[in-house]
Amino acid sequence: MKALLNSRPKYIRFATSILGNEQDAEDAVQDCYIRLWEQNRESSVRNLEAYMMQAVRNACLDRLRRRRPEQLDEGYWESKVQAPDVWQQIIDKDQVKQLQQLLQLLSEKQRTVFYLRDIEGYELSEIEGLMGISNEAVRAQLSRARKQLRELYNQRS
Repeated sequence: MKALLNSRPKYIRFATSILGNEQDAEDAVQDCYIRLWEQNRESSVRNLEAYMMQAVRNACLDRLRRRRPEQLDEGYWESKVQAPDVWQQIIDKDQVKQLQQLLQLLSEKQRTVFYLRDIEGYELSEIEGLMGISNEAVRAQLSRARKQLRELYNQRS
């Protein structure tokens, strides 16, 4: 459980990427910790990190169903978007803001896979475990997300 508590900033970043608001993200993560604590007495979870990532994702989606998110904090994306290869063209403030908007146009799965791989740096096998989908599905969602982002970006340029 201590390892999960040390990973709290990672869960908050993940929740913020979905919700677009750090305050709501902190609330969602806190709710997940409480639920995990209550459930841990009744059952044992084999992979706590995967469970927690899935729980955070689900809690965020529940919150989104109740309301649409605001745009992500600009400073957050400036610190997270890394420029190599495909994203070399998305480096100044205006383009970061545009990327925020484009990410909201992706499906939830594409946005999540893209975030975990290209922003948080997870390996494909880790994403597979966290999302509970096959490696092929992870690759397909990531490929579609990147392709759609490139197409949307080029349309707006």
